[in-house]
Amino acid sequence: MSEENISDAQRKLTEAMQQQALDYARYGQMQVTTSDQLRDAQVQAATGMRNFTAAGGMAGKAIGALAGAGVAAAAEMYKGKKGMGAFNSSLDSLSEAATLAGAALTLLMPGGIIMKAVIGGLTMAATAAIAYTKAANDMSDKLYKSYSGLQQAGGAAADGMTGVFEDAKKLGLSMDQLDSMVSLVAANSQDLAAFSGSVSQGRKQLANMGQSLKGTAEEFYKMGMSQEMVNEGLANYLRVQTRNGRAQTMNTDQLAASARNYIMEQDKLAQITGLNAKQQQDIRESALNEEQFLAKTMDMRARGQNKAADEMETFNVLVTSMGEGVAKGIRASVNGNLMDEAAQKLNFSAAGKQNEIIRKIQSGQMSAAQGAQELAKALGKYATGTGRALGTIQAGETVGIKLSEAERARRLADNNFEEQAADAAADLEKRRKGAGDKLVDAQGNLIKGQRDINEKLERDVLKGIPNAQANMARLANVTDTLADGFTTLTNGINRLLKLIGLGEKEPAKPKEMTKSETAAAAATSDKRNTAKPLQDKVDMMAKELDADEKALKDAKRAGKFGDELKPLEEKILKNKKEYDIAAKQLLAAEKEIAQAALEEQKLRHKQTLDRRKLARLEQDNLNDAEAIRDFNEEKANLVKAGKDTSSVDKKIKQRQNNIAGRSAEVGQLQTDLKTSTVGATDKSLAFTGASGSKSNFEQLNPVVKDKVVAASQQYNADTGNKITVNSAKRDSADQQRLWDESKQAGREGKTESGMPIAKPGTSKHEQGLAIDIQNYNDPAAVSAMNRQGLKQTVPNDPVHFEIPSAEEGGIVSGPASGYQTTMHGTEAVIPMQNNSGDFVKMFETMAAQSSRMADMLETLVRAQQTGNDISTKILRQQA
Repeated sequence: MSEENISDAQRKLTEAMQQQALDYARYGQMQVTTSDQLRDAQVQAATGMRNFTAAGGMAGKAIGALAGAGVAAAAEMYKGKKGMGAFNSSLDSLSEAATLAGAALTLLMPGGIIMKAVIGGLTMAATAAIAYTKAANDMSDKLYKSYSGLQQAGGAAADGMTGVFEDAKKLGLSMDQLDSMVSLVAANSQDLAAFSGSVSQGRKQLANMGQSLKGTAEEFYKMGMSQEMVNEGLANYLRVQTRNGRAQTMNTDQLAASARNYIMEQDKLAQITGLNAKQQQDIRESALNEEQFLAKTMDMRARGQNKAADEMETFNVLVTSMGEGVAKGIRASVNGNLMDEAAQKLNFSAAGKQNEIIRKIQSGQMSAAQGAQELAKALGKYATGTGRALGTIQAGETVGIKLSEAERARRLADNNFEEQAADAAADLEKRRKGAGDKLVDAQGNLIKGQRDINEKLERDVLKGIPNAQANMARLANVTDTLADGFTTLTNGINRLLKLIGLGEKEPAKPKEMTKSETAAAAATSDKRNTAKPLQDKVDMMAKELDADEKALKDAKRAGKFGDELKPLEEKILKNKKEYDIAAKQLLAAEKEIAQAALEEQKLRHKQTLDRRKLARLEQDNLNDAEAIRDFNEEKANLVKAGKDTSSVDKKIKQRQNNIAGRSAEVGQLQTDLKTSTVGATDKSLAFTGASGSKSNFEQLNPVVKDKVVAASQQYNADTGNKITVNSAKRDSADQQRLWDESKQAGREGKTESGMPIAKPGTSKHEQGLAIDIQNYNDPAAVSAMNRQGLKQTVPNDPVHFEIPSAEEGGIVSGPASGYQTTMHGTEAVIPMQNNSGDFVKMFETMAAQSSRMADMLETLVRAQQTGNDISTKILRQQA
């Protein structure tokens, strides 16, 4: 410390001590500000560091911010936030820590303005780097969200997030405008696929069209169009040209140039007709949905008359502004015939003028605006003459167009379509070139410049995404450790709460990880385990280097030099080289960890989507199964009435085909997601939803389940198809619900289709002894089930199969006369009507005894369950 600094420190210390004495004299105690002043003076006198109290407070806050950095990401994930943006709150804490630490150093350091500037520069560099990483995180999440959105519309491709970025830039969009691109692709997916063979290829072609127009984008901005409006215009043009067959004959530059003219033409037509771009687009597409008009324009384009075909489509827009009746008449007259009523009415009202106009437009002798003007004049004459006369006797619309449409045409004719079109074209040219309002011109140039700057900046951020992903993976490792600690803490608290009757119940056992998820998690874990020794090695070498460098400094301070220091210096140099090598190896390992973690995240996302898809398919199967039931009831009624059932048979077959069509995809998804323990039955059984799920099937009585599996395997071997389970084990609550619903609907004990519903407590489904299948009307499936002893035992319930009671040794009912039984070896048939015979009394006695035994058994079971509950409570209290 210099003499000047020493004297300054002594002076401050003296002043602080004087203030201390004054405080005691005045207040009997030292004030807080005096205490801080005295502490600062003492530290400065001892070490030369200034502003110790303020700097120490900031340093403490910096440490707190650093601690909060790790917790913040865990908190965001707890809220359900996903992707790289979940770490941005941590980065905010890190940035705060860097700023506070820099401020603390600036206050503490005794150096002059240069040293403070260096510290400030380092702080700014740290916070800037963090801000850059946050931007990369946000961009990564936005790109992935858009990539997922495109995937749902069929527009995703192998170029991934990078392809999304590049296409957005070709279309002049920023990352905040990505949703508009996704929506545009989704809205035009079918036409994009028709144009290029796939939605993703069509998306790229649309983006290439946008790239071709980027050089003239400011023209559209000066016209008052946003970039999203321009892109929508490109898509609209591509859609129309794809439908009329022209788009496939043009290259990208030709498409872009023609689309530009199309957008300009829409602007002019909007001025003339008052129809906005969407209304014009709807009119064009509606016309192309009419067979005669589409056929005519396609024929013209096939002959190379593209300009004339364009004029015909524009002419249709112009005449639509006169009225829909006029437009329909024109579209019905394009081939020169008068077979259509609308064509006949227009022909009467225009005195045949429309046919001449159409011929001239088709031959290129007349523009759309000229044709519209001529037609409007002809209809104007009708409005003031014949049309008005017929209108007075309410007879006009029987032979001609509406008088209101003819009168509108007359007024439009007075405005002169040709002159209005010329004026609109001139006005458009002024706006396009910026020759009109200077403010609009300047604004258009500004938007173009901002778009270019935005692209440059976002490309710079894009470069940082891989590094940001690697850094976030490292931060994720820290967050994972914190999350484990958080889980341990909350589990402990929850256990304490449970002892006094509070706390959350334990969650249901989570679903097992699929094989793919397990493998991906293992791959990430292996990478981390591989990197752990390297991390330990680097840490150890860093500590050793620090110790050696400190020893070297101490030796130099002690006056050692030359050969005395050489061994230590050589050791430090060697260790630094080894440290650099190890650090590079560690960095490479950390990049591999980040990549493995990213692949794991992608897989989890895909399998989440697959689970949703499987649930949707299973619900579709259930809906089709219910429809089949209803159709079979309808079929039964038709048979009773002696009516033809072919139409119902077709409906049933269609629903069966729907289920069969889904079976392969359902089976594959079930295999991939490993949601069942059925194993080999996946090849022969298909499952629906609710009580027809795999889980419910697994709860069947083992004897019944084995018989169903054997039947399904036989059926699969015979037909190559699967038996579809509609309902298996059904819990009592579900049976009660079905019964209550039937009572409330006034059909107690029956479904809507008339099939029986057993009373709760009596259904074989509740006991796991019955199964409903959707293939019940397939003779091969019924035969396979019957061969395993599974029969359709319940009247009017053909979907229901169970082992008949007689096979288990019981009493079964049959028809009053004749027998409809299947014999099994040597059996006895004993008539039991009218309560006659000793056999009847014997069976009645057995039944009564069995009932009493069942009651006793149920009582014992309940007592045992109660005892178990009491024992469990005692054990819990002791725990």
